[in-house]
Amino acid sequence: MILAQVSDTFRFGILFLVGVFVLIMIFPFGKAWLRARFSGAPVSLSNLLGMYLRSVNMALIVDMRISAIQAGISDLTTRDLELIYLVRRSPEDVRTCVATIIEAHRAGKPIAVNQVMRNHFGLGNDDRASAKNNDA
Repeated sequence: MILAQVSDTFRFGILFLVGVFVLIMIFPFGKAWLRARFSGAPVSLSNLLGMYLRSVNMALIVDMRISAIQAGISDLTTRDLELIYLVRRSPEDVRTCVATIIEAHRAGKPIAVNQVMRNHFGLGNDDRASAKNNDA
């Protein structure tokens, strides 16, 4: 009788895990969540759901976050990557900015995401602009 209860509990557990796995794979962000989780660059399901609702390229954001984490950059968030993407909805913008951040990190001269964005999108350096205005 105890053996029957253990096997029923075991079967229920296996079915539950299979059911959860199937549900994760059904949702459009399930694969991205699993890839991020197993790559050591976790992205929460709520972040992925938000990206899905904002029509952000989830696969791109997850891939770039994984690249940054593997390069040793842990402070680059999914929010930062989304902001880069949402400026012009261009995957190349995200790839270029992340590549720049990784190159600077490897050269031992880390730069902030907002500096890369200002430079990439042609917004210039706010510090220089404010210094010019103060001199005038």
